[in-house]
Amino acid sequence: MPELTEEQARQLAEAATLSTQLQEAMVRLDQAGTQIAQLTERADAADARAAEANAKAQRLENTEAARTMVTEALKTSGIPETSHARFTESVLRDLPTTDTGALDTTAFKAVVESAITDKKTEIAGLLEAVGVGHVRGLGESLTDTVVEEASAEQVTNSLVESYKARGLNEEAARLAAAGRPL
Repeated sequence: MPELTEEQARQLAEAATLSTQLQEAMVRLDQAGTQIAQLTERADAADARAAEANAKAQRLENTEAARTMVTEALKTSGIPETSHARFTESVLRDLPTTDTGALDTTAFKAVVESAITDKKTEIAGLLEAVGVGHVRGLGESLTDTVVEEASAEQVTNSLVESYKARGLNEEAARLAAAGRPL
């Protein structure tokens, strides 16, 4: 076998060193790739959490703005205050939003006005069903009822009984009942 010259030995040693350095660099590159993948995964998870937090903040902001709008509308609506809380919760269930996620105030005003009209109609129907707003006891009756007049004796006996119920004795009750004109 031929002998290696000093130059060739130096080049061979340099090539071996470069090969070792290359292998070490490849290992570091693989480790860096793994770290990049882990960091990318963590960044994606953080982005997802941030997006979720932003969406939640937007929903809360929309709900608060909508609640204020409903409160203002209810002040002049004529709907009883006892119904306000339940009414508010019912219209806040499904808020209309714009493409950016903000509350669509125009659409929401229409929803509130429609709900107020529906609630007023419901209340009016309930009141009508129980007879509120109908005059009773004035004028002629639709049915023929015969009212018998009480005799003077019946009136006197009734008065005597009421005076006795108040604590008068029989004689005092008769005197009190007789003392009034018929």
